[in-house]
Amino acid sequence: MYTKPFKNLDEASTIICTAFELQDASGMNLISYFMKEARRKNDASILIQAYTAETDFYRRLNHLLAQLPFQKYTTEDRNRWYVQYVAIIDTSSQFAKFGWKGITYRGMMVTEEDLNEYKIGDWIVNNAFLSTSKDRAEAEKFICVPKPNKIPLITKYLVTRDRSALDISSISEFKDEQEVLILPNAVFKVATIMRDKRSIEIELSDK
Repeated sequence: MYTKPFKNLDEASTIICTAFELQDASGMNLISYFMKEARRKNDASILIQAYTAETDFYRRLNHLLAQLPFQKYTTEDRNRWYVQYVAIIDTSSQFAKFGWKGITYRGMMVTEEDLNEYKIGDWIVNNAFLSTSKDRAEAEKFICVPKPNKIPLITKYLVTRDRSALDISSISEFKDEQEVLILPNAVFKVATIMRDKRSIEIELSDK
């Protein structure tokens, strides 16, 4: 569990904007703007708005989170900016109003090896954030262009637990996408795997 959030948004802004892993990331001028706005307004939800912007920030963040060992963090890990970023989202009361339950979709092109990771009855956990949509048609946009050696996959998530997902459509930079953000370490069970000629659909539930 993430247990060491930033002390405040001043600290969050300073540490994120000076993070070594982000120094050559594209779009950091925009991220710096969001961080300053979060600090000025004392509004942690702007940290999520920064995540949704089309910059390298969300890519680097998720890449770094994906490398962490699941729930076996060292003291050094707990002090890393990307762990603290998740922690402030996980613990701040400002995110309670974005809590969301329901069905949401994610579309992606995967390899056969990726697909073999899903087995009915298995529990799946991701260290990183997962962007999904309440609108299935939005998810399908990510699988409409064929790619060599890739299989179109739709994952359907049934979210029933508190703090598993946030409805960020009102604060996203792309409001039309109806984005639901599944938080790191949310656990889902593979319920069904359905195949047809066009794609594969996997249903997962946190129940």
